[in-house]
Amino acid sequence: MRRLVAISAVLGFLILLSGCSAPPKKLAVEKLTGVNRIAVVSLLGEELEGKYVGWTAFNNKHWLSEPTDWGLNELSAGVVSRYVTGRGIAVLDMDYPRETMWERYLSSRESYKTRVSEAYGNDRTTPLFGTELRAMADEGQLDGFILLVPGYQGPMCPSGEPCIGYGTRGYGIQNHLKKSQAAYLSIKLYFVSASDLTAKAQTQANLHGSLSFVDWHPLLREYSETQREEMREAVQAIAEKEIPRALQKMGI
Repeated sequence: MRRLVAISAVLGFLILLSGCSAPPKKLAVEKLTGVNRIAVVSLLGEELEGKYVGWTAFNNKHWLSEPTDWGLNELSAGVVSRYVTGRGIAVLDMDYPRETMWERYLSSRESYKTRVSEAYGNDRTTPLFGTELRAMADEGQLDGFILLVPGYQGPMCPSGEPCIGYGTRGYGIQNHLKKSQAAYLSIKLYFVSASDLTAKAQTQANLHGSLSFVDWHPLLREYSETQREEMREAVQAIAEKEIPRALQKMGI
């Protein structure tokens, strides 16, 4: 999972907290009343995308890492569940065919129009999972779902590209003068009504976490165990901090 690009010659550590294009439009938010029972559906995958952002676009490099054991789905769903439970809403732990739904999501995202539509706030994701969500809603007598998918805007990420991963940014002639490394996370969250399976609200959790090392490697496994653990902890900290903020924006 995936991607990061930003073109801005700012020296020092990364300070971008949003994408480099216009912010996504929000769905019209309806007041979330009468919501007592929900399930959380997390479709984030377990792969990260790494990116090296150079002095110009011609110096940029990106790669897809091998799958991680970071448990991004479980981590993010757990943060959502704890927050929502604290608001007096019951969260049902329900099985769903995550791998099948994830592959369908990846296939749909190959369409440029779908990617751009998602980036700018038009809900093209929820209808992909109508069969699974309807079955879950009926079985659990749910009022709705919190659906999580990769975000399309965030720190160092343009619209239209998923944004979960890690990377290095280089500045200066041939990228040797200064570098900084960061882990970053952007998750799009939907509240989906169980009555008609439409998204009533959406928002994103976006942030990056600066890392203490600056060396760049094309594969995640080429980083040291200590460096990989620092990346994992940074992503976890972002999720635990930003997902509750995003849920607040959704009116939960």
